[in-house]
Amino acid sequence: MIGDEYLRYAKRGRGLDHDWFSYQPPAMRPRLRWPASTQVALWITVPLEVFPLSGSNAPFRPTGALDRPYPDFWGYAARDYGLRVGIFRLLKALDRYGICATAAVNAEVARRAPDLIKSLLMRDWEIMGSGINMATLHHGGLDKADEAQQISQALDVLRPMCGDIVGWHSPGHSQSAHTMELLAGQGIRYVADWVNDDLPYDFHTANGDVVAMPLSYELADRTVLLEHDRTIDEYTAMVTAAARRFQLEASNEARILSISVSPWIIGYPHRIAAFEQLLEDLVMDGRVWIARGRDIFQSYQSQMSKSDSVAEA
Repeated sequence: MIGDEYLRYAKRGRGLDHDWFSYQPPAMRPRLRWPASTQVALWITVPLEVFPLSGSNAPFRPTGALDRPYPDFWGYAARDYGLRVGIFRLLKALDRYGICATAAVNAEVARRAPDLIKSLLMRDWEIMGSGINMATLHHGGLDKADEAQQISQALDVLRPMCGDIVGWHSPGHSQSAHTMELLAGQGIRYVADWVNDDLPYDFHTANGDVVAMPLSYELADRTVLLEHDRTIDEYTAMVTAAARRFQLEASNEARILSISVSPWIIGYPHRIAAFEQLLEDLVMDGRVWIARGRDIFQSYQSQMSKSDSVAEA
Protein backbone atom coordinates (compact mmCIF):
# COMPACT_ATOMS: atom_id res chain seq x y z
CA MET A 1 0.00 0.00 0.00
CA ILE A 2 1.32 3.44 -0.89
CA GLY A 3 1.71 5.66 2.14
CA ASP A 4 0.47 9.24 2.21
CA GLU A 5 4.05 10.53 2.31
CA TYR A 6 4.65 9.10 -1.17
CA LEU A 7 2.25 11.70 -2.61
CA ARG A 8 3.79 14.65 -0.80
CA TYR A 9 6.56 16.62 -2.48
CA ALA A 10 7.41 20.27 -2.93
CA LYS A 11 6.04 20.77 -6.42
CA ARG A 12 2.85 18.70 -6.12
CA GLY A 13 -0.14 20.47 -7.62
CA ARG A 14 -2.11 20.92 -10.81
CA GLY A 15 -0.11 20.90 -14.04
CA LEU A 16 3.62 20.24 -14.27
CA ASP A 17 5.74 19.27 -11.25
CA HIS A 18 8.07 22.23 -11.78
CA ASP A 19 7.86 25.92 -12.63
CA TRP A 20 10.70 26.08 -15.17
CA PHE A 21 8.44 26.27 -18.23
CA SER A 22 4.77 25.87 -19.07
CA TYR A 23 3.13 23.39 -21.38
CA GLN A 24 2.44 25.06 -24.71
CA PRO A 25 1.34 23.19 -27.86
CA PRO A 26 3.09 24.33 -31.07
CA ALA A 27 -0.09 25.89 -32.48
CA MET A 28 -0.27 28.29 -29.51
CA ARG A 29 3.25 29.69 -29.89
CA PRO A 30 4.48 32.64 -31.97
CA ARG A 31 5.53 31.34 -35.38
CA LEU A 32 9.24 31.27 -36.09
CA ARG A 33 10.86 32.02 -39.43
CA TRP A 34 14.49 31.39 -40.35
CA PRO A 35 16.63 33.66 -42.57
CA ALA A 36 16.78 33.57 -46.37
CA SER A 37 13.29 32.08 -46.76
CA THR A 38 14.44 28.72 -45.39
CA GLN A 39 12.27 26.98 -42.86
CA VAL A 40 14.48 24.09 -41.75
CA ALA A 41 17.69 24.89 -39.86
CA LEU A 42 20.43 22.27 -40.17
CA TRP A 43 22.31 22.27 -36.86
CA ILE A 44 25.25 19.86 -36.68
CA THR A 45 26.90 19.38 -33.31
CA VAL A 46 30.19 17.54 -32.86
CA PRO A 47 30.96 16.39 -29.29
CA LEU A 48 34.68 16.46 -28.49
CA GLU A 49 35.08 14.37 -25.37
CA VAL A 50 37.51 12.68 -23.02
CA PHE A 51 36.37 9.47 -21.34
CA PRO A 52 38.94 9.20 -18.51
CA LEU A 53 40.63 5.85 -18.17
CA SER A 54 40.01 6.03 -14.42
CA GLY A 55 36.50 7.50 -14.72
CA SER A 56 34.14 6.47 -11.94
CA ASN A 57 31.00 6.56 -14.11
CA ALA A 58 29.05 7.63 -11.03
CA PRO A 59 26.20 7.95 -10.43
CA PHE A 60 25.51 6.53 -13.93
CA ARG A 61 27.36 5.62 -17.09
CA PRO A 62 26.86 8.09 -19.95
CA THR A 63 26.50 6.54 -23.38
CA GLY A 64 29.93 5.60 -24.61
CA ALA A 65 31.54 5.37 -21.17
CA LEU A 66 34.23 2.74 -20.67
CA ASP A 67 32.62 -0.51 -19.56
CA ARG A 68 35.48 -2.95 -18.90
CA PRO A 69 37.37 -3.35 -15.62
CA TYR A 70 40.12 -0.82 -15.02
CA PRO A 71 42.34 -0.23 -16.91
CA ASP A 72 40.15 -0.43 -20.04
CA PHE A 73 42.83 0.48 -22.56
CA TRP A 74 40.82 -0.95 -25.47
CA GLY A 75 37.75 1.18 -24.72
CA TYR A 76 39.86 4.27 -24.04
CA ALA A 77 41.77 3.87 -27.31
CA ALA A 78 38.58 3.35 -29.34
CA ARG A 79 37.23 6.69 -28.12
CA ASP A 80 40.58 8.45 -28.41
CA TYR A 81 40.54 7.54 -32.11
CA GLY A 82 37.99 10.30 -32.55
CA LEU A 83 40.39 13.02 -31.39
CA ARG A 84 43.42 11.59 -33.20
CA VAL A 85 41.87 10.63 -36.55
CA GLY A 86 38.09 10.76 -36.75
CA ILE A 87 37.69 14.51 -36.18
CA PHE A 88 39.98 15.34 -39.12
CA ARG A 89 38.05 13.03 -41.43
CA LEU A 90 34.84 14.68 -40.24
CA LEU A 91 36.30 18.17 -40.75
CA LYS A 92 37.08 17.38 -44.39
CA ALA A 93 33.52 16.21 -44.95
CA LEU A 94 32.00 19.33 -43.40
CA ASP A 95 34.49 21.66 -45.11
CA ARG A 96 33.51 20.19 -48.46
CA TYR A 97 29.96 21.52 -48.04
CA GLY A 98 30.87 24.75 -46.26
CA ILE A 99 29.28 23.67 -43.01
CA CYS A 100 30.20 25.48 -39.80
CA ALA A 101 29.22 23.24 -36.91
CA THR A 102 28.96 23.58 -33.15
CA ALA A 103 31.57 21.67 -31.14
CA ALA A 104 30.49 20.57 -27.65
CA VAL A 105 33.89 20.56 -25.96
CA ASN A 106 35.05 19.00 -22.73
CA ALA A 107 37.54 21.37 -21.09
CA GLU A 108 40.02 18.52 -20.92
CA VAL A 109 40.04 18.33 -24.74
CA ALA A 110 40.92 22.03 -24.93
CA ARG A 111 43.83 21.44 -22.53
CA ARG A 112 45.13 18.42 -24.42
CA ALA A 113 44.55 19.61 -27.99
CA PRO A 114 44.62 23.43 -28.13
CA ASP A 115 45.67 23.35 -31.80
CA LEU A 116 42.48 21.45 -32.64
CA ILE A 117 40.38 24.15 -30.96
CA LYS A 118 42.28 26.83 -32.89
CA SER A 119 41.57 24.96 -36.11
CA LEU A 120 37.83 24.92 -35.35
CA LEU A 121 37.79 28.62 -34.53
CA MET A 122 39.58 29.40 -37.80
CA ARG A 123 36.70 27.64 -39.55
CA ASP A 124 34.23 29.86 -37.68
CA TRP A 125 32.84 26.94 -35.72
CA GLU A 126 31.01 27.64 -32.47
CA ILE A 127 32.43 26.22 -29.24
CA MET A 128 29.83 25.05 -26.74
CA GLY A 129 30.79 24.17 -23.16
CA SER A 130 30.45 20.51 -22.21
CA GLY A 131 31.86 20.09 -18.72
CA ILE A 132 35.33 19.02 -17.66
CA ASN A 133 35.25 15.48 -19.04
CA MET A 134 32.80 12.60 -19.38
CA ALA A 135 33.27 11.50 -15.78
CA THR A 136 32.26 14.85 -14.20
CA LEU A 137 28.49 14.53 -14.42
CA HIS A 138 25.68 16.66 -13.05
CA HIS A 139 23.32 14.79 -10.71
CA GLY A 140 21.00 15.22 -7.74
CA GLY A 141 23.54 13.89 -5.24
CA LEU A 142 26.09 16.56 -6.15
CA ASP A 143 26.44 19.46 -3.73
CA LYS A 144 25.26 22.70 -5.37
CA ALA A 145 28.52 24.51 -4.60
CA ASP A 146 30.53 21.63 -6.06
CA GLU A 147 28.39 21.63 -9.19
CA ALA A 148 28.89 25.38 -9.60
CA GLN A 149 32.64 24.83 -9.27
CA GLN A 150 32.58 22.15 -11.98
CA ILE A 151 30.84 24.49 -14.40
CA SER A 152 33.16 27.38 -13.53
CA GLN A 153 36.24 25.19 -13.93
CA ALA A 154 35.20 24.13 -17.43
CA LEU A 155 34.34 27.67 -18.56
CA ASP A 156 37.55 29.07 -17.07
CA VAL A 157 39.47 26.81 -19.47
CA LEU A 158 37.31 27.38 -22.55
CA ARG A 159 36.57 31.11 -22.46
CA PRO A 160 40.18 32.39 -22.59
CA MET A 161 40.75 30.19 -25.66
CA CYS A 162 37.41 30.58 -27.42
CA GLY A 163 35.94 33.90 -26.34
CA ASP A 164 32.37 34.11 -25.13
CA ILE A 165 30.66 30.75 -24.59
CA VAL A 166 26.87 31.06 -24.78
CA GLY A 167 25.88 27.40 -25.23
CA TRP A 168 26.21 24.35 -22.98
CA HIS A 169 25.69 20.62 -23.39
CA SER A 170 26.18 18.68 -20.16
CA PRO A 171 28.24 15.47 -20.28
CA GLY A 172 25.85 12.62 -20.99
CA HIS A 173 22.81 14.99 -20.99
CA SER A 174 23.21 15.00 -17.19
CA GLN A 175 21.51 17.57 -14.98
CA SER A 176 20.54 18.21 -11.37
CA ALA A 177 17.68 20.41 -10.18
CA HIS A 178 20.21 23.27 -9.97
CA THR A 179 22.08 22.91 -13.28
CA MET A 180 20.08 25.37 -15.38
CA GLU A 181 20.13 28.00 -12.63
CA LEU A 182 23.88 27.64 -12.18
CA LEU A 183 24.52 27.83 -15.92
CA ALA A 184 22.40 30.98 -16.21
CA GLY A 185 24.40 32.49 -13.35
CA GLN A 186 27.63 31.90 -15.26
CA GLY A 187 26.48 33.57 -18.46
CA ILE A 188 25.21 30.56 -20.42
CA ARG A 189 22.32 31.60 -22.68
CA TYR A 190 21.18 28.29 -24.16
CA VAL A 191 21.40 24.65 -23.06
CA ALA A 192 21.08 21.56 -25.28
CA ASP A 193 20.24 18.90 -22.67
CA TRP A 194 16.44 18.93 -22.88
CA VAL A 195 15.03 16.88 -25.76
CA ASN A 196 11.29 17.49 -25.34
CA ASP A 197 10.72 19.75 -28.35
CA ASP A 198 11.60 20.45 -31.99
CA LEU A 199 12.07 24.19 -31.37
CA PRO A 200 13.68 26.45 -28.76
CA TYR A 201 11.70 27.55 -25.71
CA ASP A 202 12.34 29.67 -22.62
CA PHE A 203 13.43 27.95 -19.42
CA HIS A 204 12.95 30.08 -16.28
CA THR A 205 15.49 30.00 -13.44
CA ALA A 206 16.26 32.08 -10.35
CA ASN A 207 19.20 33.57 -12.29
CA GLY A 208 17.14 34.53 -15.34
CA ASP A 209 15.91 32.76 -18.43
CA VAL A 210 17.89 30.23 -20.44
CA VAL A 211 16.78 28.90 -23.82
CA ALA A 212 16.35 25.14 -24.13
CA MET A 213 17.64 24.16 -27.60
CA PRO A 214 16.51 20.88 -29.21
CA LEU A 215 19.63 18.79 -29.78
CA SER A 216 18.01 15.57 -30.95
CA TYR A 217 18.80 12.44 -28.97
CA GLU A 218 16.99 10.17 -31.43
CA LEU A 219 19.14 11.29 -34.38
CA ALA A 220 22.49 11.21 -32.56
CA ASP A 221 24.89 8.75 -34.14
CA ARG A 222 25.70 7.14 -30.80
CA THR A 223 22.01 6.52 -30.13
CA VAL A 224 21.33 4.98 -33.54
CA LEU A 225 24.63 3.22 -34.24
CA LEU A 226 25.80 2.40 -30.72
CA GLU A 227 22.73 1.95 -28.54
CA HIS A 228 20.25 0.74 -31.16
CA ASP A 229 22.90 -1.15 -33.15
CA ARG A 230 21.67 0.09 -36.55
CA THR A 231 23.72 0.24 -39.74
CA ILE A 232 25.06 3.45 -41.24
CA ASP A 233 22.53 3.14 -44.08
CA GLU A 234 19.70 2.90 -41.55
CA TYR A 235 21.10 5.95 -39.78
CA THR A 236 21.19 8.09 -42.94
CA ALA A 237 17.69 6.89 -43.85
CA MET A 238 16.40 8.05 -40.46
CA VAL A 239 17.93 11.52 -40.82
CA THR A 240 16.60 11.81 -44.38
CA ALA A 241 13.11 10.81 -43.23
CA ALA A 242 13.24 13.45 -40.48
CA ALA A 243 14.35 16.10 -42.98
CA ARG A 244 11.47 15.27 -45.32
CA ARG A 245 8.92 15.42 -42.52
CA PHE A 246 10.28 18.76 -41.29
CA GLN A 247 10.05 20.19 -44.81
CA LEU A 248 6.38 19.20 -44.93
CA GLU A 249 5.71 20.77 -41.53
CA ALA A 250 7.77 23.87 -42.32
CA SER A 251 5.03 25.30 -44.52
CA ASN A 252 3.42 26.37 -41.24
CA GLU A 253 6.39 26.88 -38.92
CA ALA A 254 10.16 26.63 -38.84
CA ARG A 255 11.88 23.46 -37.73
CA ILE A 256 15.38 22.45 -36.57
CA LEU A 257 17.08 19.34 -37.94
CA SER A 258 19.72 18.76 -35.27
CA ILE A 259 22.34 16.07 -35.78
CA SER A 260 24.97 15.08 -33.22
CA VAL A 261 27.90 13.22 -34.78
CA SER A 262 30.78 11.83 -32.72
CA PRO A 263 34.24 11.64 -34.31
CA TRP A 264 34.88 8.29 -32.63
CA ILE A 265 31.72 6.85 -34.22
CA ILE A 266 30.95 8.56 -37.54
CA GLY A 267 34.63 9.29 -38.22
CA TYR A 268 35.56 5.70 -39.09
CA PRO A 269 36.45 5.05 -42.75
CA HIS A 270 33.58 2.61 -43.28
CA ARG A 271 30.97 5.23 -42.25
CA ILE A 272 32.23 8.57 -43.48
CA ALA A 273 31.27 8.13 -47.16
CA ALA A 274 27.62 7.54 -46.25
CA PHE A 275 27.71 10.61 -44.00
CA GLU A 276 29.20 12.70 -46.84
CA GLN A 277 26.38 11.60 -49.12
CA LEU A 278 23.87 12.54 -46.43
CA LEU A 279 25.40 16.02 -46.19
CA GLU A 280 25.26 16.44 -49.96
CA ASP A 281 21.59 15.45 -50.06
CA LEU A 282 20.71 17.87 -47.26
CA VAL A 283 22.75 20.85 -48.46
CA MET A 284 22.07 20.51 -52.18
CA ASP A 285 18.36 20.44 -51.47
CA GLY A 286 18.67 24.23 -51.10
CA ARG A 287 15.90 24.59 -48.53
CA VAL A 288 17.97 24.41 -45.35
CA TRP A 289 19.65 27.11 -43.34
CA ILE A 290 23.07 25.84 -42.24
CA ALA A 291 23.36 27.25 -38.74
CA ARG A 292 25.34 26.98 -35.56
CA GLY A 293 23.55 26.76 -32.25
CA ARG A 294 24.42 30.38 -31.53
CA ASP A 295 22.81 31.49 -34.82
CA ILE A 296 19.54 29.68 -34.09
CA PHE A 297 19.48 31.00 -30.53
CA GLN A 298 20.00 34.59 -31.71
CA SER A 299 17.28 34.30 -34.36
CA TYR A 300 14.88 32.88 -31.80
CA GLN A 301 15.67 35.61 -29.26
CA SER A 302 15.21 38.35 -31.87
CA GLN A 303 11.84 37.01 -32.97
CA MET A 304 10.59 36.52 -29.42
CA SER A 305 11.58 40.09 -28.55
CA LYS A 306 9.62 41.43 -31.53
CA SER A 307 6.66 39.21 -30.59
CA ASP A 308 6.70 40.57 -27.03
CA SER A 309 6.82 44.14 -28.34
CA VAL A 310 3.82 43.56 -30.57
CA ALA A 311 1.90 41.94 -27.70
CA GLU A 312 2.62 44.90 -25.40
CA ALA A 313 1.53 47.40 -28.07
